[in-house]
Amino acid sequence: RPLLPSDGPTVTNVTFSSPELGDFVYQLKLQSSAAGADRSMQFKSAIGLAQTLTFRFLNFLPADCAYECSCDNAMFSVPASVSAAPATPPEGTEVEVEVTFDPDVIGECNAKLLVTSETGGNYTCILNGHGLAPRPQGPFEVQGSYTIDFKNPFSDAKSFTVAVDNVAFSTVESLPDVPGRSSAPISVSYAGGAGAVQAKLTVVCEGFPPWLYYLKGA
Repeated sequence: RPLLPSDGPTVTNVTFSSPELGDFVYQLKLQSSAAGADRSMQFKSAIGLAQTLTFRFLNFLPADCAYECSCDNAMFSVPASVSAAPATPPEGTEVEVEVTFDPDVIGECNAKLLVTSETGGNYTCILNGHGLAPRPQGPFEVQGSYTIDFKNPFSDAKSFTVAVDNVAFSTVESLPDVPGRSSAPISVSYAGGAGAVQAKLTVVCEGFPPWLYYLKGA
């Protein structure tokens, strides 16, 4: 079983022997090529939310092996490397790579995952992602105060406006120049009221659908 692509053909002989008929010698020319991207993974997640799936492959090297992992799209992230235990031929040892999809666009976004080792071989997987509009979240129960775990999902710095539709709740009016892929917690205060008090908090970034967070005073 070849693990690495060869520079050219390797010539070897195989012999079949029979006491009655003698030896039959055949010349074999062996050459291995790089493995293609014969697998794919499908992702679907809303902007601001991440989805993690597992890419699995078999290590056939009968020794400890480290594989480097990389991806050509910043919306997909993988660990820098994974370790593989020695394989027991011919089954091989299963190795897992966690792939996280964190979209910053609405629509299709694709990438290529490369898992490589100088001794164990190379593996390729096509990653097909689909970004969705921000998904409404909540209701969050606010007892005096509550912090919404918001982040800028985009790769560049962005500014956001924040509004709440009930005067019983108060929060910041804006989140200016939040660095890309950074957390920007939103603190919400509740002044109290009679009965069940509800509200909708909206976060807006120009050119994108809003983020909606439903609140319930307690």
